[in-house]
Amino acid sequence: MNMKVWRYLLIFSCLCVFGNATAQEQPPFLLTDIGTTGCSVYFPDMIPEPVLTYAEDSSKVYVMELHTDFWGPYSFGLILVDIASGDLKGEELPALKGYLQFMRQSYGIIDQQGEVAQFTDGKADIQDFWFDSNNNYWSVRAFAKKDKVAVLFIIGPEVFPYEGVEKVFFDNFAFPE
Repeated sequence: MNMKVWRYLLIFSCLCVFGNATAQEQPPFLLTDIGTTGCSVYFPDMIPEPVLTYAEDSSKVYVMELHTDFWGPYSFGLILVDIASGDLKGEELPALKGYLQFMRQSYGIIDQQGEVAQFTDGKADIQDFWFDSNNNYWSVRAFAKKDKVAVLFIIGPEVFPYEGVEKVFFDNFAFPE
């Protein structure tokens, strides 16, 4: 083999060894069903116990929150509302926007940075970033479909820096078939 090929092989080998030596092991993402809703979500590391409460209109409200220090002081959470009055009947996006407005007021959100909303195949999807009065950053992804509204969030002292982890958490929420 010529020198050029050996040089590429040496560089590739060093990158592989160095990359494996410095890679931080990721905790597993664990799939969990949310009560009896038929919805599911992946949480990193462990599965928090869902807390069930009821809204004034008798809708079931499931709250799950996991505090982890694996990536720093961050919390992963989910609020799922199983609407008692039934199907949103094409009003998924306005209902989702209204629920997010309610959350911003309830959690002391003082800044919102660029809501991105879309509606496809009967499902509303909103992504947003918030800042609260306790100096926490929120990465938020919310969905609404038929008779359910779900809000997933990651809260911490700065914007969550691991996009791949955020993507797995947000993109793998599932409604019932």
